[in-house]
Parts: sequence; C-alpha cells; structure tokens
Amino acid sequence: MKRLVAVVLVVGVAAGLVWRFAAHAENERRAQPSTAPQAVRFVYPVNGPEKVVVTLPGTVLPRQQVTLYARTNGFLQKWNADLGEPVKKGQVLAKLEAPELAVQLAQARTRLAQAERTLVLVQQQHVRTEALSKSGTLAQADLDASALRLSSAQGELATAKDEVVRLSTLVGYLTVEAPFDGTITRRMAESGQLVSAERTALFELASTSDLVVEIEVPQWAAGGVSVGVVGRVETREGKSAPVVVERTAGELDPSLRILRVRLAPTAPLAVTPGAYARVRLELPRTEVPLQLPGSTLTVRGGSPQVATVGADGALHYVPVTMVRDLGRDIEVRGELTPETKVVTYPPAGLGEGDKVAATELKQEQKPPAAPAGPPKSETKLEAKP
Repeated sequence: MKRLVAVVLVVGVAAGLVWRFAAHAENERRAQPSTAPQAVRFVYPVNGPEKVVVTLPGTVLPRQQVTLYARTNGFLQKWNADLGEPVKKGQVLAKLEAPELAVQLAQARTRLAQAERTLVLVQQQHVRTEALSKSGTLAQADLDASALRLSSAQGELATAKDEVVRLSTLVGYLTVEAPFDGTITRRMAESGQLVSAERTALFELASTSDLVVEIEVPQWAAGGVSVGVVGRVETREGKSAPVVVERTAGELDPSLRILRVRLAPTAPLAVTPGAYARVRLELPRTEVPLQLPGSTLTVRGGSPQVATVGADGALHYVPVTMVRDLGRDIEVRGELTPETKVVTYPPAGLGEGDKVAATELKQEQKPPAAPAGPPKSETKLEAKP
C-alpha cells in the first residue's frame, strides 16, 4: 500500500512538472513577436466624375426691388397706387403737400426778379461811369467802385437763381413717381400723414414679372461656377424652368465660405417672388480628385492620411486633403494614383514600414442616383473571390 502511494505521488509530481514546463514554453512562444505579416485588405482609387451635379436651395427674387422714401418734408396729400397694383415707369404714385415750401419758392422768385432789375440798373450806371472815366471827368477810383458794384449785383443774381432752382427741385419731390415698371408690394403711408425727408418709407416696388434666382454655392463647388453655366430651377409648386448663371460675387464670403450666385431663367417662370426653389447645376471640374471608401481614412499626427501598400509589401502612410465627404465614400487629393493600393480599415497597431499581406477588395460601380445636394457615391465593396 505504501508502495502504491509512493508511485502515485511520483506520477503526480512528474505530471505537474511536465505541465509547468509546457506552460512556460507556451508563454515564451507567445512573448516572442510574430514574424508573419498581418493581413489587410486594399482598394484602388477611382477617378471622380469630371462634372459634378449639385442641387442647392435658392430664392426667387424680383430683378429690381426698391423702397421709395419721401425726398422732402410735408404731408401726404394723396396716394394713387395701392398694394398689388401694377405701375409703369414715371407713373405718379403719391403727392405731398408742403405749404411753407410754396411760400419759400414764391419769395425766392421775387428776390430773383429784384436781383435782375438791380443788375440792369447797375450795368447802366457802370456804362456811364466808364464813359465819364475815359473823358477824365471821374477818377479811376470811381470806375473801380462801379465795377465792384456790378460784380456784386451779378453774384446776387446767381445766388437768387440757385435758390429758385433748389426750391423748385424740392417742390418736384412733392410728386413721387415709379422709377421702373413693376408692382406695388407694400404701401406704408396714409393720406394726411406727416413724412420726413429720407426717413419715411412710402412704397415698396418690385418688378414681379422679371425674376432671378439667387443661390449660395459652397466652397468645394464654387470653382466650377462661372457666368454662362446652365442649370434648372424647380419650385415646390412643381414649376420649373432652365436657368443660366448671370452673375457671381467673384469671391467667397469669408465668414460662411460660400459664393453668392444670381441665375436668370431662360424661359417664363410663373412663380411668386420670394418663393423657395431648388437649383440643379452641372459643374465642370478644373481638377478631378480621386474617390476612396471612407473606411480608408485615418488620422495620424492630427492630419488625415491613408495607408498604402508598396511594391515591397510594406505599409506606407500618405497625407491627403479632403475634397468632399460623400457619406460612404470620400474625394481626396494627395500623392496617390489609380494604381495605388490603399488599405481599408488600417489597423491601429501597424506603423510605417510594417509588412502586410494585402488582399484586394473589388469595387463595383453602380449608376449614381440624382443627388439632392452634394452627391452620394453608389460604390459597393465586395471581397474578391
């Protein structure tokens, strides 16, 4: 019995030693770095479209729109156009009344007539003084004094004329006329109301039959917008018309990074001014970026990069610049070509120069759907068999 116990103990100790040495060997094996390259998948970049279709929100506006103010002080005697009435250029919209202005104009005309009579009298006196001076009857000082009186009379006449012109102009401002053909979109004054020069608004006038569309183009698409680019405008009422870029601001708004653009319909657009609209533009590109899945993008050192596989099977990181985020895909610029192998979902543990075992993912293109804003890519990724 004692011999049996001893044998069992010896066998148990031996088994424990074997297990311990095996575990130690396994730990040492795990502690040693693996020399096998890590498996990754890659895709090839594809060229983005040479033209980009964008759909942007816009506003339908009258080509001309103005607020008419009183140009002189007075009372609104009568208005001849009300809300919604079409008017023609030069049509009288309102008349003001300023009794004190009429009195001032009458006084100015009286002073003008008096200045004219005074000048005639002074001219006659000066002619006689010149004749007497030549005969030696009067001294040169008398002739100089006469010339001074003549110059003063001429100055007073000119001043009187200027005053009559000024007051006549103010009287003309008592009649408010339409500066262009359009429609009264607002009337802000009532008969008998006291109005002040350049402070009291009387009417708002808009050319509702001559419309334009204004949009704000984001920076990524602004480079393709120029005068003459064509597009199409659609409204919520289901009305549409072709449009052409008529004007651009020429610079980006530094606070919003947008380019303001005005488009003119090339066909009738029966829409109420101020309506919301969508404008679809097909913009050419001066530089075509490369398109990649968004899963290829990583950030290292605070800058966007992609991991590429070199001919030696090593991993290399390449800085890129984002052009557009298309959702699942992205457009980038950088030192890449359509033949560059770009890793998808690059492992965080891989560093520059690490060896990898790369497997290609096949990119299958589908026809893109009509975009409603920055277009979304229709690229699908499938494992290569």
